[in-house]
Amino acid sequence: MLGYKKKMIPTAVIMAIDAAVFFSIPSQVKIYEEGLVNTRFLPYLVTILIFICGIADLIKTFRERDKGEEEKNYFNKKGTLRVLAAVAALVVWLLLMPEIGFVISTVLLSAFIMLLAGNRSAVQILVLSLILTLSVYALFKLALNLRLPQGLFFF
Repeated sequence: MLGYKKKMIPTAVIMAIDAAVFFSIPSQVKIYEEGLVNTRFLPYLVTILIFICGIADLIKTFRERDKGEEEKNYFNKKGTLRVLAAVAALVVWLLLMPEIGFVISTVLLSAFIMLLAGNRSAVQILVLSLILTLSVYALFKLALNLRLPQGLFFF
């Protein structure tokens, strides 16, 4: 049975790495445009959101410390393989994005992740992948006026 303090260790490690990444952004990412939305905006946003999620997870774990429930298996082979497959998919997505473009690669990534999560409805996978991809595309390309890889089909 894992104690609640041991459950907090992975989140604390992720938060420490996240803090190191946050403080390294100025030395790693050069500013090419002045203003609120520049090349450092997305890295700062992502690291802040990761840190906030970490705090929420630590609070949740701390609040559940007195429940005394039987612990489930914290790690299992199937879950570990799914995480490794998702990480591999992210690497492939990063490699394919310059070649086939943001839109197509992101639709493929989100569809694959939904399949990994257990969704088997082809219509739902297609519709949600398109909605997610087009929403992110609209946010970055149209609202924030950032360049995204165009790839084969110029969008």
